Amino acid sequence: MSTRQPKKMLAIQILDVLRRHSDADHRLSQQQIAKLLEEEHGTKADRGTIRRNLLNLIDYGFPIEYSEIGRKSPAGEDSPIYADWYIQPPFEDSELRLLIDSLFFSRYVPPKAGQEIISKLKALTSRHFKAGVSSLSGIHEQTLTNPQLFYTLQILDEAIADKRQVSFQYNRVSLDRKLEPRRGRNGQVINYIVNPYRMVVANGRHYLIGNHDRHDNLAHLRIDRITEIAMSDKPAKPLHALKGMDGGFSLPQHMAEHLYMFSGPSVHVTFSIAKDMMDSVVDWFGLDFKMKELDKEQMLVTVRVNQAAMRYWALQYARYVTVLTPRELVDEIRADLGEAVRRYAGASDRAE
Repeated sequence: MSTRQPKKMLAIQILDVLRRHSDADHRLSQQQIAKLLEEEHGTKADRGTIRRNLLNLIDYGFPIEYSEIGRKSPAGEDSPIYADWYIQPPFEDSELRLLIDSLFFSRYVPPKAGQEIISKLKALTSRHFKAGVSSLSGIHEQTLTNPQLFYTLQILDEAIADKRQVSFQYNRVSLDRKLEPRRGRNGQVINYIVNPYRMVVANGRHYLIGNHDRHDNLAHLRIDRITEIAMSDKPAKPLHALKGMDGGFSLPQHMAEHLYMFSGPSVHVTFSIAKDMMDSVVDWFGLDFKMKELDKEQMLVTVRVNQAAMRYWALQYARYVTVLTPRELVDEIRADLGEAVRRYAGASDRAE
C-alpha cells in the first residue's frame, strides 16, 4: 500500500530525480519529471507545481539549468515555456573518471575501501555516467595493502592541524610478504614518536614528512607502512627548530630536491645528459634547474637535489647521464657501477 508523500517533500524528490536521471546530455521535460516522481516516489504533481518547485530550488542556489522558449499567451502577455531541465553535477565526467581511475590503479588503497569510495563517487553523478571499471577488477591482487591506511591518514591530518605528536609502529615487508613491525636489538617492537608536518604523494606513494623526536632533521616515512597510530597530548616540535629549517620550509622545493623521498642533505649537482632526455629531467626535477647546451646532442644541467636521491637517479639513468660534481657523489656512483659489473660477471660465471 503506497503512502502519498507530503507536499513539503516534493522539492527534495524533484532534486533526487534530477541528480539521478539528468545531466547536460540527458535533459528532462516537466512531463518526464512528473512521470519519474510518480514511478520512484509515488508522488503526483502537475507541471505547474513542478516548475514552481524547480524555480524555488534555483533561487535557493542549486545549479539547475533549463531552456526558456518565448511564447505569448492568448491575452498577448509573455508566457515562456521552460524545458530541458538538468542539474550540474559537482564533477564533470572527465574529472570523476580521473578520481576513480586514481583510486582503482592505486597500489596502496585497500581494495574494499577503494570500491566503497568509487561507489560514493559514482553516486555524485547521474545514472548515465559510465565508470568503466568492471573490467579492471583484480588490480590489487599482486599488491600489498595496509587496511589501516585511511585511519592513519585521518589521525595524521588531525595531528598536523593540532600540532601534536603521534606514536606508531613502522613496518617492513617480511619474507612471507606481510607487514611486520620493526624491532630493536632486544627484539621488542619499536614505538616511534614523530612530530608530523606534512603529508605528500610522491611516485604514487603517500609519505609523511616529519621528525623523529630524538633527532633534529626531517624524515620521510611511508604512510602505508604505518600501523597502530595514536595521537599524543604532547605538542609537536616546531618545524623551524629543526636543522636547516630556520629560514622556512618550501614544500615544492623540498619535493623537487627529494626525488625518491630519501632523507639527508641536499647538494648542488652538475651532470651532462642527452638533450632528448629533457622530458625526464623536467619530470623529476621540475623547472628549477640551470641548463646550457654543450653540443648538438648534450646539455649540462645544474640542480640542487638530495644527494642520496641523485645517486639513485643517476644509476637508474646511467646509460644517458654523467654526473660531474660533486666529487664525492661521482665516486659513489662509480663504485656502485663497478660493484654492479662485478656482480653481473659473477652471476654469469655461476650460470655457466
